[in-house]
Order: sequence, then structure tokens, then C-alpha cells
Amino acid sequence: MNLKSASLIFGILVASFLPTNCRRSSRANEEIPSVNNDRKVLIRQASDQFRERWNDSGCALIYQQAAAGFRSQPLRDWLSQCEFLKAELGVWKSIDTDEVTICEGTGGVVCLDGTAIFGKGRYGVEATWMIKDNKPNLLYLRFSQNGKLIEEAPSRRRPLLDPAPPGWRRG
Repeated sequence: MNLKSASLIFGILVASFLPTNCRRSSRANEEIPSVNNDRKVLIRQASDQFRERWNDSGCALIYQQAAAGFRSQPLRDWLSQCEFLKAELGVWKSIDTDEVTICEGTGGVVCLDGTAIFGKGRYGVEATWMIKDNKPNLLYLRFSQNGKLIEEAPSRRRPLLDPAPPGWRRG
């Protein structure tokens, strides 16, 4: 197994075990570790760059610069999802960061939780970043409104593994 394959597998495993809501710890009484100010600035800058790419039709660039776990989904799936979200939500105007916390381990995986203002309304946004060599790479992204999931990437749904509807026949 080469280093690239091992990195991809590690990213997929980390993404699959992350909580779906960054604000909540896996244990009710557990304190969520905070992130130092340098890391907070780094994550907020990465989030601003992400927003700029989003608005500049940079869906492919977002994918290319994301962590291996994010890229576990096929590029064409992300491009379709990204364009759908952009049409659904509109231009991304701003993000107000409510919380930046350590999601996993000693700070190599960091969660940003906040509120984003889009052309079509306010949405909750959660972004999980994997920090390597002081460079954040997007690992997971989730949009919600009024507590309901709008979309997440990579999707935890696996449509190719779902059984066909009853009575469906190919051809």
C-alpha cells in the first residue's frame, strides 16, 4: 500500500467517525477541547477562502484541495452536489463562526460550527478541517436550516448500495 492510499483510507476512517454535529461531544459530560488562537485564525481564513471559491465557481478546486476523506466521493458527484447547493442556497455572503473546536485527537482535526448568510437565507454550517503542515484541508461539510439537514459532503448516503425499488427492472 502506498502513502497516498494509506492517507485516503485514514481520511475516510476519520470522516466516518466524526460526530455529525461539531458542537456536541460524544459524551454528554465531556468538555469539548478548544483550539488555540492561531488555529482559529487559520480555520477562519480557510473558511473565507472556501466561501470565495464557492462564489467563483471553484467547485473543482475545492475538491482538489480537500482532504482525502472528502475526496472519497467521486469528483462528478461533488461537482453535481456543489452546483445544486449553489443554486439552492445562492451566493455565499458571509459566515459567522460560533465555535471552533478540536474534533479528534490533539488538534489535527478541527470543527468549525457557525451560521452562513446566503443569497436565499441563513443556514447552519459545519465544516471539519484536517490540518497537516499548518494547512487546513476540508474533510467534511454540512448545511442545515432550522435543525434539518440540507446536504452534507461527502454524503453518508450510499445510493449505489441502496436496493432498487420494488418492481424496478433495468432496460
